[in-house]
Amino acid sequence: MDATGKIETIDAHHHLWRYTPAEYGWIDDDMARLRRDFLPPDLIAEMATAGIDGTIAVQARQTMEETHWLLDLADANDAIRGVVGWADIAGEEFRRTSKAEGAAARDPG
Repeated sequence: MDATGKIETIDAHHHLWRYTPAEYGWIDDDMARLRRDFLPPDLIAEMATAGIDGTIAVQARQTMEETHWLLDLADANDAIRGVVGWADIAGEEFRRTSKAEGAAARDPG
């Protein structure tokens, strides 16, 4: 619910990216329409058309760099209400990294 008591519609899964063939090889010829950047202004326009109030951004690559980028986008865009990122949970650095990430976690309100 927002501050006025209106129940919001939240889309639970969106990807954002700056498209490069090397980083998004899974976007094959059948998905040629996706071979472009998809950034918050694109997302917000689509959300307005569909009557969506907020969204959860989900990682499309398995990198901490992308997770940090999505968190930065969420901080800068009220429409992004949360992030599902990636972390190497089997990696040796996970415990240290996850503590640092947890300290910087955003409160979804």
